[in-house]
Amino acid sequence: MPQQSILLSLDGSIYSRYAANLCWQIAKATGAKVTAQHVIDDASTRDFIVHEPAGFISQAQYFTAYELVRKEQHELASKLKHAYSTEAAKHGIESEFVLDHGDPAVAICERALCHDLVVVGHRPFKSTDGSAHGRQFARQFARQFARMSVAESLSHECSTPLLIVQDDAPLMPEMTILLSLEHLNERYINTCLDLAKMLGQKPKILCVSTGGHEEPAVNLVKDLRAVNANIKDTPIEVISLADVSTLNGESIPGHCALRADASNMSSTLPVMPTRQLGHNRVTILGGSPSLFVRYLALSSILLLPEEHMINPDTAKAAKEEDMQPI
Repeated sequence: MPQQSILLSLDGSIYSRYAANLCWQIAKATGAKVTAQHVIDDASTRDFIVHEPAGFISQAQYFTAYELVRKEQHELASKLKHAYSTEAAKHGIESEFVLDHGDPAVAICERALCHDLVVVGHRPFKSTDGSAHGRQFARQFARQFARMSVAESLSHECSTPLLIVQDDAPLMPEMTILLSLEHLNERYINTCLDLAKMLGQKPKILCVSTGGHEEPAVNLVKDLRAVNANIKDTPIEVISLADVSTLNGESIPGHCALRADASNMSSTLPVMPTRQLGHNRVTILGGSPSLFVRYLALSSILLLPEEHMINPDTAKAAKEEDMQPI
């Protein structure tokens, strides 16, 4: 088996630090190498500062400001590299630091092609208004106008397994493998089981049914075990989408559905498959992964794109060959 590699998206935020802490734990458990990537978004900086043609202020003044900001960005990147490298060495992690330029999500997706896992921090969404009306307005505003965070963008675009971290939590002792009974993927199940074994986690399976199956839950579990010998001893629970889509009698949108069960997931790492439908990506809960990430109620979650599981080793080798310098 080739050595595993992890791409850690790095900035100066506390959520990036949470992601690094969990990334290092996984690296120790699996022996994986870590690439810490920091991206300077030059284009956004230029669009924000430089105005062409100039109006009230000359272009020269704007370009001067732009160059000063770029200089500060590179100085901060240098300090970030030193701080990260020092901490990684203290933890005994084999790691390198790389600096890229461009749109962060795009740059991360490009480097992710040659890695087995991407780890990124995410700032939890919080409304500043505690009233019901304020919360509703904040959610509506966020859906319509708010810019996607890097983690939200990656949940749509990244074809490599994506671990999103938004709290300082240790590597959980259990793994909850989320399944859709309407779209079973045996390779996905086996991939999760292999990962749980590598991480020393106890796996369990949570099957989400939309109600299309008339077969009783006990028979569904029996059938699952019959077709996959690897889960003969794995705990399996079947739950309807309706059960996780209502709370106190009120309907919960698909991107928030796991909130109803979040309190039962405090000691587990949930793994959710995503799949591409045309130009859109969806979760097994039927919603957009970006909205799911935006309102994530869990400390961390692993999103597994189905295209990664078609033949990940062959695909990775081909992508690494494509990226070799000519």
